[in-house]
Order: sequence, then structure tokens, then C-alpha cells
Amino acid sequence: MPSISLSPGVHRRLVQQLTELEERKASLINNFYPLPSREREEFARLLDEYLQRIEALVNTASLQENSNDNSLPFVTIDCAVEVKNLDNGQIYNWHVVIPAESKVSKGCVSCLSPVGKSLLLSRTGDTITVNAPRGTAHYQVLSAVMN
Repeated sequence: MPSISLSPGVHRRLVQQLTELEERKASLINNFYPLPSREREEFARLLDEYLQRIEALVNTASLQENSNDNSLPFVTIDCAVEVKNLDNGQIYNWHVVIPAESKVSKGCVSCLSPVGKSLLLSRTGDTITVNAPRGTAHYQVLSAVMN
């Protein structure tokens, strides 16, 4: 794994997010999917993978002291992500959120939506395919920064 550098502020926010999500994992799963279902299992797997990736990142990243760079190596919850729609060339700026954490408003993408699930943990430069009720779309991740 190549060396990844994070600013102290981004590192601190990721550690805080990791701690909070680990403590609330069971309640989040139960709140969004109270009954046994395929979607509940998928969400639990997504959360587990997300927590493992964030933990690996905070444990292995080097800190860029005196840096205000909020860049992330991949899309996380509570980050701003810029993407390009490869089907029409349009650029979008979204904030990836957990719906219960904030009001999902214009410019916000729930990590439970088809777009949010596809974006989560994607790296800058990655191309993702989103299968949504309106059809299939292709996006390239241009940047991910901690809000």
C-alpha cells in the first residue's frame, strides 16, 4: 500500500468518525433496516468494510504537520466529492452523508442511496457505475475532501 499523507485535522476527524460509527453501528443498522433482509445484510457489510478501511487509513497514514490540505485518498462519509458524469460531461459536487445524521438536502447524497453506495470508498480517478431507478450512469471521481 503506497504511503498516504493526511493533515492532522483530517486525521483527527476520521478517528472521531471511526469511534462514533463503531459505537453506533448496531443502532444504525437497526434504525435503517429493523427487519432481517438482504438490504440489512448489505448495509452491515458496507459498514464493516467502511470501518476497516477507515481504521487502516488512520493507522497507516503519515501526518503532514502544518498542513491544511483536506484531501482524502477515497470517498468517505461526511466528505465533499466532485464527480464528472461521463455520459454527459456534467460536473457535480456532493456531500456524502448518513441520512439520520443530517437533513439530506440539495447537494447531499445519502450513503444508502445507489449513488452514495457506489461512491463510498472510491478513489480519486475511479470510474463508478450507478444502477438507479432512473437508469445507469457512469461517473469519474475527481476529488474527495473532508468538509
